[in-house]
Amino acid sequence: LTVGLLRAADAAGGDERRALYGQARGVLVKGLEARPDDPELFQLFARLLAAEGRPLEAAALLVEQARRHPDKPVWWALAAETAVAANRREVALE
Repeated sequence: LTVGLLRAADAAGGDERRALYGQARGVLVKGLEARPDDPELFQLFARLLAAEGRPLEAAALLVEQARRHPDKPVWWALAAETAVAANRREVALE
């Protein structure tokens, strides 16, 4: 649902784009509340933060999750990928 809304938002313009993007963000936040340990949802949310011009917040969010789940490599991979995208190479090397 969220990905479909984001694709529709990308294709739309102006007010419609903002409305669809807001709906997608709301659905994603509800998903994170329901499934707080889902790496795929966090990855999508991190991409939304980066698209909003908040890449450092996205990197910090995934680093926090990686620290909460030190035994799950997927979190560390997502944190590193997002940190590099945010131009925070030192975080990715952590």
